[in-house]
This record gives sequence, structure tokens and C-alpha cells, in this order.
Amino acid sequence: MKRMSVRMKITLWYALIILLLTAGPLSALAFTAEKVSWNKAEGKLKESLYDFMDEVDIRSDGYSTEEDTEYYDDGVSFSIYDSEGKLKEGNVPVHFPKDTVLKSGEVQTVSSGEKKWITYDEAYRTEEQIIWFRAVTSAGDLSMMGQVLLTLVLIITPVLAVLAIAGGYIITGRTLRPVEEALERERIFTANVSHELRTPVSVITSESEFAMMEEVSERERKESLSVILKQAGRMSALIEQLLVLSRGEAGERKLKMQETDLSVLAELTAEEMGEEAEAEGIRIVTDIRPGLKVRGSEDTLIRLFINLLENSIRYGKKGGTVRVSLKREGSYIKGCVEDDGCGIKKEDLPHIWERFYQADTVRTKDGKKGFGLGLPMVQWIVKVHHGRIQVESSTMEGTKFTFWLPAFEGSR
Repeated sequence: MKRMSVRMKITLWYALIILLLTAGPLSALAFTAEKVSWNKAEGKLKESLYDFMDEVDIRSDGYSTEEDTEYYDDGVSFSIYDSEGKLKEGNVPVHFPKDTVLKSGEVQTVSSGEKKWITYDEAYRTEEQIIWFRAVTSAGDLSMMGQVLLTLVLIITPVLAVLAIAGGYIITGRTLRPVEEALERERIFTANVSHELRTPVSVITSESEFAMMEEVSERERKESLSVILKQAGRMSALIEQLLVLSRGEAGERKLKMQETDLSVLAELTAEEMGEEAEAEGIRIVTDIRPGLKVRGSEDTLIRLFINLLENSIRYGKKGGTVRVSLKREGSYIKGCVEDDGCGIKKEDLPHIWERFYQADTVRTKDGKKGFGLGLPMVQWIVKVHHGRIQVESSTMEGTKFTFWLPAFEGSR
């Protein structure tokens, strides 16, 4: 059985709390509204009866009424009974139970079938007898109001439940998305690191076992040691890049920011990478304006150019060209590293800044792969220098990385 997700659990708790906070008050409101309506109706019934009694001439030996006395007014029926409870004058509603007991000063609710009334009686005592006065009005509207309020509660509560669940699901989704994404990135990161380390570890293990065999010649043993050294160097480079990138993203690495001549760094890096490019049959050309300065960390800015150039050389074409340019653009220094190689597929472009992402392994000329950490490190370096970077690429035409860094005063 599939376990309920954290998001759904939180959503259901959220919905339950919302329902408890709304259904209770709504029910109380409906009950209170009905109660108020009944109290108001009872008060009106009493007042109507007292007004009717004021129109009756009560004497010690009896009472008398005017010819034009009205026994029905504004939904209320009036009637007069003798001391034995017999109806003397007045009206009672149709189907009203005639055997309803007279109770002085008490409001009664009387039912007959589906009909419901409220009635109020007053006993007036004279020297010789008791005269009973009764007022009756229909309670149908009041009962209907209670049913309507109850129906509204029953309708509104499920609607609120649906809205609470939907709203809670959306809110918790937005709240948990960064956490879920972080967990997913951590999972992918762990899988990628394991994958990158598995190969060199396997090679080192197998070469070590081979070198320890007695029948292995000295030449073969040295070759194995050479392979082990190469793989150990690869692992060391991976760990170093991971530490730099992870500490940088976590803000643990404090960079020494100072006035730095970016033009000099770009020229030196392009010159140093020239031999590596020539070995791949690629030429590096530069168009760098002198004296362009930024406030930054010299070693990380050098790494910025190295990573971009290594990327262009790795995915460039034999006989091709890598162009490095640097110029002033407003308050920024604009740098470009452009190659005419195989380019990057459109669907891969959004992912090239992700750690360990390697778009299309057959793009390299020799089939060698990097770690997929160079471009994420480039993005981090640009970010910590308060700049921005973008990439443009077309398959089989080339790739162009462009970055902007805030210019330091004095840059030309």
C-alpha cells in the first residue's frame, strides 16, 4: 500500500483545522440566529396579546368587547375563554388543537401534523371569575428558517472542505517545493558523486590487484601504478572542485575582494590555455580591451576563464577557433568566450548550470567527459561578483557564453 505523502498529510490536517474553525462557529451562528428569531417572535406574540387585552373592557362580573373588535392582526389570532376553558369569543387557526391546555404567562409550542404554532396565554382574575386570553401565531416560518440555516451549514461545510483541501494542497505545495527540490537535488547529487567516484575506485582496485600479482613484470607494474596515479588525480580534482563549489554556495568560503585587472587575467589565461587548445587543433584568438578592472577575487576570476575555455576546447572542432573578448559596456565589463564547435541541444541548455549535468557525451572529440562541475562553478563565480551570465548555442554552429561584471572605477 502506497504511503500518504507529507504534502497530503499536511493538507488534510490543514483542512481539518479549517473545518473545525469554521463549521463550529457556523453551527453556533445558525443556532443563535434561530434562537433570536424565536425570542423575537415570542416577544411580539406577548405584546400583541397585551394590546388586544387593552381593547377589552374587563369588569368584576365579566367583560365586554366592541363590535369592531378584531380577533386577527398581523398573523396573530386572538381568543377569549371562560374559567372552565371554553371558547367564548375570537379565532383560532384551522387545525390548531382545541384541547391545548391554557397556561398563564407561558409560551407553548403546539404541533398538529406538519403544522406548528406558538401560543401565549394570560389569565385575568376578577372577583367572580377568571377570564383567559390567548394569542396564536404560526411557527412555520421560524421552523423553515432553522431548516434553511441548517441546510446552509450542510452546504457550506463541504464547500469549505473542498476549498480548504485545494487551498491547503496548493499552499503546502508552494511551501514544501523548495524543500522537496532540495531533497531531490541532494539525491541526484549523491547519485552523481557515487557514479563519478565508482569508476576511478574500480580502476584503482583492479590495477592494484593486478600490480600485486607475482607474475606481473616490472614494466606492467609501473604501468598499473601510472593508471592508479592518474585515477587518483582525477578523484582528487573532483573532490577539490566539489569542496570549492559546495563551500562557495554555502557561503563558507570568504573571498578576498580587491581591485583586479580583468584584462590581464583574461590575456594570461588565454595564453596558458593556448597549448592545450593547439593540442586539440584549435586556435584561441583574443579581442581584449586593456585596463578593464573589477572588484573581485583574482583566483576565482582566473577559474572563470579557465572553465569557460576548457569547455570551449573540449567541445570545439579541430581546425576551429575559440574567441575571447572583453570590453566596457556601460557600468559593466562584458566578457565573451565563443567557439564554433558542435553546440548544445536546445533541450539541454536549461540544465547546463546543474551540477554533474553532462549534455550528450558524444559531443567531445575524444569521448572524454568532464565532471559536469565547470559551468556550475562559473555561474557561482559570476553570482558572487554580482554579475550575470547567459549562453547562446546552435547545434553544429557553436556556443557563446557572455557574462557581465560590475566595472571598478578607473576601468576604460
